[in-house]
Amino acid sequence: MNLDVKKAKMEFEKSGLTPTQFSKLFGIHRSYVYNTFSGAAVPGRKFFAAWAKFCAEFELNFFDFFVFDNPDDQE
Repeated sequence: MNLDVKKAKMEFEKSGLTPTQFSKLFGIHRSYVYNTFSGAAVPGRKFFAAWAKFCAEFELNFFDFFVFDNPDDQE
């Protein structure tokens, strides 16, 4: 399961929240938000928990922002 960063970033920008506001509202470090959206960090448990709260607050479907790995794909 991977975050669809492009889609998440677009929705984040539509919300009008800054990364600082997001981090304060949802209890996550500001730099983690910046790094996740820039691709410098891989989102983990804390980001997913914050994103779930964000989705609930803005009436979004949490799973719309994820790409699930296809087990039939061979890398």
